[in-house]
Amino acid sequence: MLEMSSLLLLLLGGVGMTVIIVEGQIFVPVKEFLKKFMPSFFMKMLDCHQCCGFWCGLILSLFFMNPIETYAGLGILSISLAKNFATGCAVSLLSTLWASVLLLIESKTAI
Repeated sequence: MLEMSSLLLLLLGGVGMTVIIVEGQIFVPVKEFLKKFMPSFFMKMLDCHQCCGFWCGLILSLFFMNPIETYAGLGILSISLAKNFATGCAVSLLSTLWASVLLLIESKTAI
């Protein structure tokens, strides 16, 4: 079980990672490089808060939660994988909400 501070770090870190990948100027050269080798659906994922948020959450959850316990049976393994999947979904939701809030703020302040 994660502590509250670790859970908060996981969720906010996932949203931050998503924002950097989708909107950050620092990631533009990486996207341009990947565009040469990756299929177009993969590149679309890198421009979508919801899609990219899911994968960022899933990847980060692998660092925060142990998806495989060597002494555990199949039941515990599937529960851990379900938590990793759910974390990906949670970060996807939060990333989409964050992008929507920023869009709303920008729409109210644009001149």
